Amino acid sequence: QSSSSRQLFLSSFDNFCLFGPPDPFNNIWSSGLNVVSWCAKDGHGTRLIPDGTLQGVTYVKTKDYLQVSGFGDLTKINWAPGDVGGQFDSSKNTPAGASAKAGDQDASAWVMIMSSTAFCFRACTGDPRFCPADYDQMGCWFLTGNSVGPEGTWQNCESDSGDPPGVINGKTYSQVSRCTVSPLAVAHLAERPQHPRSVRFTFERLSAWP
Repeated sequence: QSSSSRQLFLSSFDNFCLFGPPDPFNNIWSSGLNVVSWCAKDGHGTRLIPDGTLQGVTYVKTKDYLQVSGFGDLTKINWAPGDVGGQFDSSKNTPAGASAKAGDQDASAWVMIMSSTAFCFRACTGDPRFCPADYDQMGCWFLTGNSVGPEGTWQNCESDSGDPPGVINGKTYSQVSRCTVSPLAVAHLAERPQHPRSVRFTFERLSAWP
């Protein structure tokens, strides 16, 4: 558990990586992008997410992106208890040397939002507009279109792509000012959107893992 790799992998509900500090315990906003990869499966040359960390994972595959989201005790990968969250991505908040593989191909863009209790990670394989870096205060419910998934359930899903985050009825909306947004909106997932984007999906529930 001493790897300094910052490679991310995403291919299923039980084969994905998240960022966490190399040492306990740091807040995401103050980490200075000093993170390493923690992966659910061995063989990537990264640190392993400890047993008991994850408490529900939903994996979604579309033609434009792969996505994993869920809940857990992310203090086990060194995030500070009570951390309300922040974002890493491929264009604005990028740890040095970070890269992402979506299945067997390099991701065209990626975005990861985390707190000490929840996470979402999307890696784009098609249109990079589905992995925007400009909504870093909006949280996982916004990024996933209200499809973070239930706690206590592990599931693989296939879906259509829906609309890119921030696009409603063909119009692209900007994030509101930092001065008017509570930090709890980032990744705490305290409130779900009233009108999430429409995304159709089918799923295979895998409640026996881990």
